[in-house]
Amino acid sequence: MPERRSRRDLTLRAGLAVLALLTLATLLAPVLVRADPELALDPAATALSPPGARFETLRLAAGYELAAPRVVRSGDRFRLEGRGREREVPASAVDPARPLGRVKFWLGTDALGRDVAARLLHGGRVSLAVAGASVALSLVLGVPLGLAAGLARRRLDTLLLGTIETAQAFPRLFLLVALVAIVPAGVGTTVAVLGLTGWMPVARLVRAETRRVRASDFVLAARAAGVGRTRLALRHLLPNVAAPVAIEASLAMGAAVTTEAALSFLGLGVPPPVPSWGNLIADARGLEAAWWVALFPGLALVATVIACGLIGDALRDRMDPRRGALAG
Repeated sequence: MPERRSRRDLTLRAGLAVLALLTLATLLAPVLVRADPELALDPAATALSPPGARFETLRLAAGYELAAPRVVRSGDRFRLEGRGREREVPASAVDPARPLGRVKFWLGTDALGRDVAARLLHGGRVSLAVAGASVALSLVLGVPLGLAAGLARRRLDTLLLGTIETAQAFPRLFLLVALVAIVPAGVGTTVAVLGLTGWMPVARLVRAETRRVRASDFVLAARAAGVGRTRLALRHLLPNVAAPVAIEASLAMGAAVTTEAALSFLGLGVPPPVPSWGNLIADARGLEAAWWVALFPGLALVATVIACGLIGDALRDRMDPRRGALAG
């Protein structure tokens, strides 16, 4: 028993640590990577540069920058060398205040010369925010409906359960595609669509747990004392169904991240140029040699899903002693 409890706690801590690390990295994106995620730095020179590529930059008086592995000044001209070509720029066309600079692409660049590390972290901020907001919307819709169905009389319960099951009967991906085709694409649209198609499992779970808990002695005692339905639901039933709801929310978070990535990959989710893990992976289509463009957002996506799964499994083991005993 102590060994099983220790393994369960380790799983929970590992999942929380990975998810917290990913979230913190995305929140600190402007500090960790100062590059603009939408800036294409001289695509002719920097496009599809591998991880760790270094460039020297030459700022022009017109405001934009050129880049090359090496920039050499020769008299009244600057010569950009490397990658099999050379070009020269007259010194009069260069910004005199800060002509030269250096940049390193830790995770490489995409086909437009944009920093993959910057797009990965800023895109993770969007993907995690969309997933978290959609799960919150699912809970806001599903928990009250589940409580209402669990406390309702048989006819109303049958009606509400039928509504939930009818909504859940539609394949979610087809429903998502249909909804996205009706409304314009965007971050808010993606949150709304994911939330409006994800509340049904929450409602079914809350209904089942409510019907189980309402037969408990403390609920019967509260009813005998004249406690109303609203107070009974908020003070006695809701705290007792919070544990399974937390488990469902952690698992739904991983599913929402994956679904958002799938929609964005298909061009139906977060629209470019706003980065998200889904459209970052979509940018890698046809770039078999540039493995880094898809690898790093794919790894971040997998790590998030695994972390959410670890948290959900550990919480389920902790909150359901019978399952833990069977697992042992």
